[in-house]
Amino acid sequence: MKKVILFFSVLFLFSGFNSVSFSQNREILIKFKPDVSDARRDSILQQLHVTLDRELKSLRIAVCRLPQNSAMETVQKKAEEFAEIEYSEANVSYRTLDEQTVQKKIQEKLPFKLADLDKFTIQPEQVIVKYKFSATIGQIDQFTKSQGYTQLKHIPRLGAHVYKTPAGQKIRNVVIACAVENIVDYVEPNYIVRAFDLPNDPKLKDQWGLFNKDDHDIDAPEAWQIQTGDPAVSIGIVDTGIDYNHEDLRDRYWHNSGEMGDGKENNGIDDDDNGYVDDWRGWDFKGRDNNPMDDNGHGTHCAGIAAATGNNGKGGTGVAWHASLIALKFLGMDGSGTVADAAEAIVYGTDNGIKILSNSWGGTDYSQTLEDAVKYAASRSVLFLAAAGNDKEDNDSSPHYPCNLTEENVISVAASDEDDRPANFSNYGAKSVDIAAPGTNIVSTYLHNKYEILSGTSMATPFVSGTAALIRAEFPGISMHYVKLRLLGGVDYPGNWEGLTLTGGRLNAAKSLSHSPIVALPVKYKDTKDTAGPYKISAYIIDDSSLASVKLIYYFNNFSQKEILQMKMQGNDKYEAGIPGQAYGSAVSYYIVAEDYDTNRTASRVFHFKVSETGNGCCGGAAFAAAQNDNNRIFTGAVLLANLFIVIVPWGLLRRFYGRK
Repeated sequence: MKKVILFFSVLFLFSGFNSVSFSQNREILIKFKPDVSDARRDSILQQLHVTLDRELKSLRIAVCRLPQNSAMETVQKKAEEFAEIEYSEANVSYRTLDEQTVQKKIQEKLPFKLADLDKFTIQPEQVIVKYKFSATIGQIDQFTKSQGYTQLKHIPRLGAHVYKTPAGQKIRNVVIACAVENIVDYVEPNYIVRAFDLPNDPKLKDQWGLFNKDDHDIDAPEAWQIQTGDPAVSIGIVDTGIDYNHEDLRDRYWHNSGEMGDGKENNGIDDDDNGYVDDWRGWDFKGRDNNPMDDNGHGTHCAGIAAATGNNGKGGTGVAWHASLIALKFLGMDGSGTVADAAEAIVYGTDNGIKILSNSWGGTDYSQTLEDAVKYAASRSVLFLAAAGNDKEDNDSSPHYPCNLTEENVISVAASDEDDRPANFSNYGAKSVDIAAPGTNIVSTYLHNKYEILSGTSMATPFVSGTAALIRAEFPGISMHYVKLRLLGGVDYPGNWEGLTLTGGRLNAAKSLSHSPIVALPVKYKDTKDTAGPYKISAYIIDDSSLASVKLIYYFNNFSQKEILQMKMQGNDKYEAGIPGQAYGSAVSYYIVAEDYDTNRTASRVFHFKVSETGNGCCGGAAFAAAQNDNNRIFTGAVLLANLFIVIVPWGLLRRFYGRK
């Protein structure tokens, strides 16, 4: 206890120093222009999802609190959209450099963030301490006696000691007292952990794509420990409709509040003046009416994968089992539809505030109308998930649409099987297909309260759509750009997708929800004959708060020589650094490490390339640029989605011959 008192005395002594440093907190300062009324100010703050804490009236500055899961940069970017705001900036907390130095030394001994200590569930009056290898038994005994600790357990192979601490001592004081000791390697509380709680749905055991013993899944239970979805986040199923009366879907179904109540549902009037009469439950763009009931089964199956109700004791569970679903029906009973109806469905969903559109359909003909609809959605920050197709073709050379459209909001999805390999029917494309997700033998909802097993990239796509809904629920106000980077940066790398998709990975929902930095699309540099260099390495890196540093760490010749470069922001969250040119025969290994101001760190995979006279002279950086431009080609001809590659023939033929949709 004396050492704890001494430690805090040191901090107070240093508090009179003039030299200071600062760190960010969870407050944002927003300066409004002079003519902005209080009512307009409050309206803007509400749209920014921030809470007004106080106002510096003479400066016209509102001091606001950020929502817990909102990133400072996201709110600042959104604030730039309002003409009434002069600027916004993070509120910073100042402290003396000496205090900062002492706290930094303490933090180095802690595997957790000291400020988060009160958030943990821990065993009272217990602490785990590991001592440095150089610590003697006499030093350890002297320390534990001075603190009044009683050893409860020793794990020799780990060098960890579990102690009972004196009654009444606060855990914060205990860990600080240990951390200031030179003989201590690290100290942490004795956390209490519990088995994951799973939804009680009987078919969950058959939903291998959510979790399985071989971990060839999207880590859904781990994701559900963070987020299960939010009814305020809706997924638009652009498909054959949804059986909105299904026992596992009816509680998830979206309704248009502008066409509900006082008989508005069927009064024959366009009450919300959006051009669609009585569209209280979505719209059937093929039948031109307000009843988007599924008469095929395909859309209902996709809807259940994305967001079937979980923990209701019925059927299975969706990825985001508290999200909402809206039917945007444009495919008929035979599984076909037209480009015009598809485009109208996309625009309708976008205009109704749906930020996630799931599209398990497509064809081989390019349509300008369809691309314009997707562009319209992109302009309103709507993510557009599209199935890659079931023809086992390379979409780089044989484009399919809409998945091959190059708008920023498009994510093209391939299908993986139970062994984490490409499904034997799935399309692929190193430049044009972004990510894989489970797509074989998928159990989900079907017509008339039934459940079916189907396969296809149609099934893989709503896994990604549901994960996007989890991300939007966990990080309210996040832009489409950040949702996409979280999806592409959170993948697992089973090894079977290298060279077949842009990420080379398979969806992982839990990693996509991480509050540590996300490193997305790191360049995989190829062997090269270029000795001049530099070898430019880039990646897209985001965080839920602010990034403190992004470093490129590289080694030469079997890790014998290590170098570190600071990566610089190039814009649009892209960071880049150049490894200097090397002589023939050089072998280079590298990876990227990003750290935020909360000391959370993320490292990318390790990549390797050689410099030799037989190198290809090309790099992964060019490959990603090509993904942006390679498919900007125009295909002419009438567009008939009757030859959809996912629902290419009537349902009966698919069931009989292929067993998949």
